[in-house]
This record gives sequence, structure tokens and C-alpha cells, in this order.
Amino acid sequence: DFSAAETVKNAWYGCEELTSFPAIDMPNVTTCEGAWTNCKKLTSIPFVDFSKVTTFRTAWSGCNLLTDIPPNLFDTTGALSGSAFQLTFSGPLTVSSVQNLLVSLDTE
Repeated sequence: DFSAAETVKNAWYGCEELTSFPAIDMPNVTTCEGAWTNCKKLTSIPFVDFSKVTTFRTAWSGCNLLTDIPPNLFDTTGALSGSAFQLTFSGPLTVSSVQNLLVSLDTE
């Protein structure tokens, strides 16, 4: 239950055997900085409500097997700073995942 949490900073940092995680209800979380960093076997991200998150800095850095990102994942993301996505991903994302990211980050 993450309903009272305001941060998941470094929550799963270094969980090298983590291959997936369920959709998490995080209605008050504002930072996911480093949350899944170095989860080396993580391959996908479920759709999670990131509506109040303002930073994802290094959230999935070192997740070199991460290839699947759902469409519209960041559509409802809160006020993002210029460095909100700094070093967020470091894996070889699929073309569709990159397209999903670009579409969900489009602010028009």
C-alpha cells in the first residue's frame, strides 16, 4: 500500500533479480528517482499512475533488458523539471517503446 508514500526514491535500487512488478497505486508519490536502478533483469514497466510524479531521474538506469514501455505511461505526469528524465533509461528500448515514450511526453 503506497497510498501515503510521497517518494519511492531508490525503493527497488539494485534488485538485480527483479524481472517485473505489478501496477502500483502511487497516488501521492512525487519522486521515482532511482526507484528501479540496476534492476538488471527487468524487461517491462506496467501502466502505473504517475500523475503527481515530478522526477524520474535515473529511475530505470542500468535496466539494460528493459525494452517494453506501455503507451501513454507519462500522459498524466505532474509538473516536470528540465532534468526530470535525466539518465532515466539506459537500456536498448524497442522502437515501439521509444514511440510510446515520445507520444506520452508530447505536451501539445
